[in-house]
Amino acid sequence: MKITDEIQYVIRDIYFYDIESCHYQVLSSLGYDLSHIDQSDKLKRNTQIGLMMRDNPRITKILRNITTSTIDSYLKLNKVHENEIILRQYDGVILTKRLYQTDQFIPLPLRAIYSLFISSVQ
Repeated sequence: MKITDEIQYVIRDIYFYDIESCHYQVLSSLGYDLSHIDQSDKLKRNTQIGLMMRDNPRITKILRNITTSTIDSYLKLNKVHENEIILRQYDGVILTKRLYQTDQFIPLPLRAIYSLFISSVQ
């Protein structure tokens, strides 16, 4: 997780975007057999995908590359500048700018709009 260096401590109107069931979506779109995974149970789903990653390090590399490049692509597509990124997470991002194109690749839905964001850095 990367917090920008020049962050303001109180920010109004920020947008939180996150890829839902990220690894499951990526593996599904690549044609992996996920019939043994219950998509609706987050803990079991993540555990089972984690075991797949443990048993096949190639899957781990693929998932990380696709997830990172998907977020990067949406930031570029929406012309997001570095100073508009509050927090960059593995499969999501918090911005001061609303994204208008979020379904070109793996969907990056808007999860929340925060009218007031107070950050604390320790």
